[in-house]
Amino acid sequence: MPEELYEYFGHTIKIYLIEDDEGDWTASYSVDGDARHPVPEKPKKTRGLMLGQARAVAQRHVDAIKR
Repeated sequence: MPEELYEYFGHTIKIYLIEDDEGDWTASYSVDGDARHPVPEKPKKTRGLMLGQARAVAQRHVDAIKR
């Protein structure tokens, strides 16, 4: 399972990308090693599109924590 790990405003985000048998991609993420959260988006046809959606969702999560 491909993963991406990066820092965003002092928090560690880890994105997990999953490709199904039809070639569609879904994702989940964790912030600072906490529970994995599903990315509530429709599956995407490419890894890059899903990665972009997952990053946006995870970063909104961190932005909500900062408030």
